[in-house]
Amino acid sequence: RFATELLLTDPFYFVCRSQHPLAHRRRVDASDFAGYPLVGNRVPGRIEKFLAKQRPDGMGDTGQPGPLRVKIDVATFSATRRILLASDGITLAPLAQVAGELEGGSMTLLKTEGDTPRMHSGLIYLRGRSLSPAATRFVTGLRRKKKDMDLQSAALRLRFGVA
Repeated sequence: RFATELLLTDPFYFVCRSQHPLAHRRRVDASDFAGYPLVGNRVPGRIEKFLAKQRPDGMGDTGQPGPLRVKIDVATFSATRRILLASDGITLAPLAQVAGELEGGSMTLLKTEGDTPRMHSGLIYLRGRSLSPAATRFVTGLRRKKKDMDLQSAALRLRFGVA
């Protein structure tokens, strides 16, 4: 009954303030995260599984003490941003979400080994039905914004030397 269109499949990257103790390392591995809080929204199950796999002690519960455990839960990304800029916290974010800070130099990407989770987001609408004129304009605007975000993310990946 529904048609779907996947718009976002952007990878998440570990991000911190530019003056963070890990900011200027060539590579960061899971053991380097010990002692630094992970800041962010409550994580979905797939992200929680990813974080649990990264734990060097092999413990699977992200509620237990250790690296890559969400230690500071916030409701919005703007709160995450404020905490990151004022602390040694780290977070996972798609490039588009922190593009201004990366371009301005207040945040940097931590280069890690292996793949990180991806953001999956898109549109769902009734199959066989045409969208209203307002919905059509909205979807056209989203597609245009996605293209702009892709170009911006590609430039940032190149600048920071990440895949």
